[in-house]
Amino acid sequence: MNCEIPPLQQTTSNITHGVSMQYDTQRPWRILFRIHGSIWFMVLPYCLINCGFLVAVTFLKKSGISISFSAKGHAIMSLIISFLVVSKVNLAFDRYMEAARASWHALLSLREVYQ
Repeated sequence: MNCEIPPLQQTTSNITHGVSMQYDTQRPWRILFRIHGSIWFMVLPYCLINCGFLVAVTFLKKSGISISFSAKGHAIMSLIISFLVVSKVNLAFDRYMEAARASWHALLSLREVYQ
């Protein structure tokens, strides 16, 4: 039986922090469940609490007790989510425009060096 670990297939680097991470492209589950540098342990309690609420609401609904939100609550939530989406799009557009300005200045500088 061959228990040898295959060599890593691909390497990527995070430029912002200068950290390089190696991963095996043939085994995606190893990437998902990697412990070093993972935030699974910070997110997992919230996922379990959410599942607990789901089980409790389902049990109460089957017992005849209905827990639901009014239409006004859904309207307020959709308003908040739309505001957050527009804010995120605005931030992304600002970053794009900043990168476009930087590339334009780089092109102008390159043109000056060339002439």
